[in-house]
Amino acid sequence: MNGRRAGTTRLRDIRRESLVEVPPRNRIDALPPLGDRSFAFDLSGLSIRFDELDANLDGALRKRFAAYACDPEAAPSPLLTSVHRDAIEHYVEPERARAEGYYRLRIVHDQGLIRLVTYSMAAWIDIADSRAGVALGTGTFDPRERAIENFCRVAVAWMAVARGGFFIHGASITRGGRAYIFFGRSASGKSTLAAMNTEGRVISDDLTLVVPSGGGLAVAGSPFRGTYGGGEPVVGLYPLAGIFRLVQDERTFVEERRRIEALAEFIANLPFVNDALGRHPELLARLERAAFTVPILFLHFERKPGYWKAVDEALAGR
Repeated sequence: MNGRRAGTTRLRDIRRESLVEVPPRNRIDALPPLGDRSFAFDLSGLSIRFDELDANLDGALRKRFAAYACDPEAAPSPLLTSVHRDAIEHYVEPERARAEGYYRLRIVHDQGLIRLVTYSMAAWIDIADSRAGVALGTGTFDPRERAIENFCRVAVAWMAVARGGFFIHGASITRGGRAYIFFGRSASGKSTLAAMNTEGRVISDDLTLVVPSGGGLAVAGSPFRGTYGGGEPVVGLYPLAGIFRLVQDERTFVEERRRIEALAEFIANLPFVNDALGRHPELLARLERAAFTVPILFLHFERKPGYWKAVDEALAGR
């Protein structure tokens, strides 16, 4: 796993491992600042600002999020995030990760806070107050910019739901001015479908951000592109035409299933938030409303070019 991009690692939820402590907010807030620099990025109105960065991390984030960087003072309603320095080497020991090949991340929900911990990073997020704090230890197993990116993924997932959108484990392609999402668990064919695409532009083959726009939903260009490296990162908003659950098959066709089955598959592929929805029925209702703003269909896919014909026929007249 060493040296691989964050989008290519397998995130493993370690919430059941009682020996992994998630530092509380007051411990993180009491730590000294990492530095004195600020950086912000904006994903079509959803933004995060980092304060108290040192020069090295500031430079790494500016490079990683270059296409989405914005003036920290002009970021729209950002999640204000302070970054701190901790003397601890690891919060989560990396030995088992080396053996298993998983990126180990624990998330807990505590009195309105989202708290998370990984190898040398711990953080808290208060979505309601648009504030967060990050602590970085001294360990080098997990590069700091990768840890920060995974913090951003968790934060973006919850910010999207709070604003009436969602963050889904799915590939996305913009074509003809609209966007299409192809979702599913690992090995369902997302990366294959994106790699063989010859029409439009691939936004991501891994995680896709969806936000409200113009009375409907739109896919926002984001830096969370997974393993896809073709072309420049996509920026901007693209109206969402349809959502397709990928199903491996020996032929290509689109199937419509019961609403409850489509919703269950959709919810199961919302990383970082789906395990907490049982405690937040209002969020579940919000996600259900968002999900059926556009069709959720099942694309049986034989991993060959030509799927756009089946997609277009399924959406015709909707």
